[in-house]
Amino acid sequence: MAMAMLKYLARTVRLLSAHVDDMAFRPAEWRVAQYLLSAASGQDQVSCTQEEIASSISVSRVTVSRILNQFSRRGLVALGYRAFLFWTAGLWKRSAHPKAGAAHF
Repeated sequence: MAMAMLKYLARTVRLLSAHVDDMAFRPAEWRVAQYLLSAASGQDQVSCTQEEIASSISVSRVTVSRILNQFSRRGLVALGYRAFLFWTAGLWKRSAHPKAGAAHF
């Protein structure tokens, strides 16, 4: 029982450490892309506000707006009315992950 608990706690610490590393050392563009990919869960669209994205990835709403507009100009996302976001998952995944683990925006 104690060994199972230690394994669980070690796994939790590793996951949290990876999350902190992502938030501290990854650029905001990468974090927005990762948020959208995880929120989509294989769907072709995501419906959320810029404020929700910003609070989830620890950046300002203005930063999220700037990044989404950049993505839109590049044809990666289509921004809908009232901050709803619609995008094509296949195009996004190719753009966000051109090489294994790399993100180029």
